[in-house]
Amino acid sequence: MSDNNYLDIILAKCDEASKAKFAVVKNEEILSTIANRIELCNPKDLFIHTGSAGRSRLCQKDGFRNE
Repeated sequence: MSDNNYLDIILAKCDEASKAKFAVVKNEEILSTIANRIELCNPKDLFIHTGSAGRSRLCQKDGFRNE
């Protein structure tokens, strides 16, 4: 799988804010790992957790929802 293919798999699961954050990731090993996990687990969507207090509260509040 090429680097662009990994990124295509990842971006297909992201909202616009996360797409912008993933677009700057150039490490093929990281992209490969994320893309492989997406194919394995088939999540509804994907985001980058930046460690911000707001995102942490959202994750704690929502947890893992299966809609």
